[in-house]
Amino acid sequence: MTGPQHYAEAERLAQVVSEYPEAFDTAVLVALAQVHATLAVAAGTVWPAVREYWGDVEADAHDWARVTS
Repeated sequence: MTGPQHYAEAERLAQVVSEYPEAFDTAVLVALAQVHATLAVAAGTVWPAVREYWGDVEADAHDWARVTS
């Protein structure tokens, strides 16, 4: 998964927990959401260095903008 995909999955899982708290094992879903959020933070943190090394990858910028807006 890419950083933006991890971010989107964390948001999706958090939404599921908030909409249907009694329908799932919320502790597991919250833990999964936290893992995805942490991976998104890691990807976002290294993204400037990766972009500098590999060059400007416009698709990545658009993906981040889409999921964070």
